[in-house]
Parts: sequence; structure tokens; C-alpha cells
Amino acid sequence: MIQKPIKLFYWPSLQGRGEFVRLVLEYNNIPYEDVCRDKAKGVKPLLNILESSKTIFAPPILQIGELFLNQTPNILQYLGKILNFSGGSEANQRECHSIQLSIADFTSEIHNLHHPISSSLYYEDQIVEAILATNTFFENRFDKWFQFFERAIGNNPYITGSVLTYVDLSLFQIWAGMIHAYPNRMKERRIHFPKMDSLYFRVKEDEKLRTYLNSTRRIPFNEHGIFRYYPKLDGESQIS
Repeated sequence: MIQKPIKLFYWPSLQGRGEFVRLVLEYNNIPYEDVCRDKAKGVKPLLNILESSKTIFAPPILQIGELFLNQTPNILQYLGKILNFSGGSEANQRECHSIQLSIADFTSEIHNLHHPISSSLYYEDQIVEAILATNTFFENRFDKWFQFFERAIGNNPYITGSVLTYVDLSLFQIWAGMIHAYPNRMKERRIHFPKMDSLYFRVKEDEKLRTYLNSTRRIPFNEHGIFRYYPKLDGESQIS
């Protein structure tokens, strides 16, 4: 158990990359303050850190006592070690970190599907390009990514064996996100990835996480995060 006060700094209205950290804290029943969701504080504490830090460019940021951590894989690697939540052995810890880095690459790729020109432009400003990017991803990239994650799971219930780790929570999150963002496409594809689907349900039904998933602390998926549902991107959209 972590004895020092813990504060999470992330945008208050979206899951985003902060959700990977929230899942670990919630699963392990670690008390923390989700700072920017306090309406009285808002995002000002986060902006103060970003404006003053020499090493932190963007959230999520996790403060444990006087220690400040950023970059999602870096935060999760630290939590995995101090919470014994990365499979125990050094080999398992390295494996977890490596896969988490790949998950970070995956989430960036998914975000860019609906913002293929620029993240500073609205989706509505790049719909044609987003349709092309999404169709191309599902034609050429989707299977490669999830075949990799299926190999990582192997014949075990979880990534490193029989014990759940932070990476399993992250795999649950990206699968849940894909089901939300592309429900029609996923109906056709998820049956071909039974290990991911089984892990998703195993985590979703875990008593240690169920309360959080059904609570108001779990921000719903929405059109401001990584996994966004846009009807024109969900299916074999044709550009006329």
C-alpha cells in the first residue's frame, strides 16, 4: 500500500490516457485525488505544472508525495513495481513495460484515425481523410495489432500467467474503447480474437474493478477522448 497522498492530474471530462492510470489505482483500491475533476479547482493546477515543469510536457501526471511522474507507460511501470502488479519477476516487469509501450503506440494510431491531418483541427474539418484513414487501418493494421496482443496473452489467462497485471487492464481498456468507437466493425472482427475478448470479459467482471466501472468515477467514452464513435467511420464508409 502506498502511504503518501496521491494526486492524478488529467483533463476532467475524458478518459484519455489518464484512464490507464485510474484503472490501476481503482483496481488496487488506492485512494487518490483526481484533481481536475474538482470543479472548484478545474484545470488550473494541471496548467500550473505544465507551465513550470522542465520535464513534463503533457498529462497524465501522477504525484505521490513529492514525486511527480508523467508519461503513461512510465507511471504504470512505477506503480507496477511498488504495487507488485507487473508479474513479480524482472523478466515479467520488462515484458509488461514493453507491451505497454506498444499500447501507447496503438492509442496514438487510433487517435489519429479521426484526426489524420491535425489534432488541432476538428473532426468535421477532416471527415474525408478520416474515412480513408479508418478504412486503411481496418484493412491493413487492425489484424496486425491484435494478432500481436493475442500472441502476448498466449495460453494464459493474463499476460504474465495466472495473475492480472497493469497491462491486462490496459488491454481491457483498448478493447472496450474499440467496441465503443467501432461497434459495427467490431461485431465482425472480435470473434477472430478470442483471447482478447476473453480477457476483456474477465477483467470487466472482476469484483475488484466492477464497482468502479459502474460508478460515476468512470468517465463514459465520449467524443473528446481517444476512442470516439463517429457513424461515418464505423463500417465500410464510402466517399461519394
